[in-house]
This record gives sequence, structure tokens and C-alpha cells, in this order.
Amino acid sequence: MKTLDCIKDAEVSVVLNLYKRPYALPLQLEAIKNQSLKPKEILLYQDGVFEGIEIPKECKEHFDSIEISQVNKGVWERFRFAKKAKSPFVCVFDDDIIPGRDYLANCFYQMTQQGGGGALWSYRHCATKA
Repeated sequence: MKTLDCIKDAEVSVVLNLYKRPYALPLQLEAIKNQSLKPKEILLYQDGVFEGIEIPKECKEHFDSIEISQVNKGVWERFRFAKKAKSPFVCVFDDDIIPGRDYLANCFYQMTQQGGGGALWSYRHCATKA
């Protein structure tokens, strides 16, 4: 994707969600780190502690923040955790998503063209547009 002026200075935080697919986390983390629009920070939320589900050791050092809930708090808790992000834009991924290289850039570009917050970005973008 051709780098556009509106994208090159964009700040976005990424929240990854670990639920029951720890084997996918290294692939997901690699895909996030290889984005054409580099995230400012990468955060991890683990929704519940389950037998045999752990954050792979080789991944832990790549996160700016990690929160592990001792109980499954449900789908919405990851969005509460996303409020800890420092960027004006936040993209939250389920643990079964491996985004393509230009995913963040394409989302950001489309938001600048369409002028909307959409489901991909946090309340912060919607609040600044009001």
C-alpha cells in the first residue's frame, strides 16, 4: 500500500485478546509487528485463566501492557481494558484474527475517507468527531 500523508503520522494502539488460542498468539503478534502502519503500543488482555492456556514465554516481552483476568468476564471486558491505550485510535483483535500487512493502514485510511468511528476503533475517535 502506498503510504499516504494521513497515515504515516497516525498513532494507533493494538489490543490482542487471549482466550483459548495461545498457539495463535505468536503468529498474531508477528502480523501486528509487520504492519505497514506500525502500532504505537501493543497490549494483551487474557480473559480468564484456563488449564493449559498460558501466554507463550517468547511473546511476553513484546507487550507494553498485559492484564490477566482470573475469571472469564465476557466479551466486553477487552474494550474496558482498551481504555488503557495511549493512542487516540485503538484496534481490538480477537485471538483468531491474523491481520494482513496493510490492515491497520487500510482501516485508518477508510476512516479518514468515510469520517466514522466504526467497530474497529475505540470510543476516542467517535468522541473527537462529535
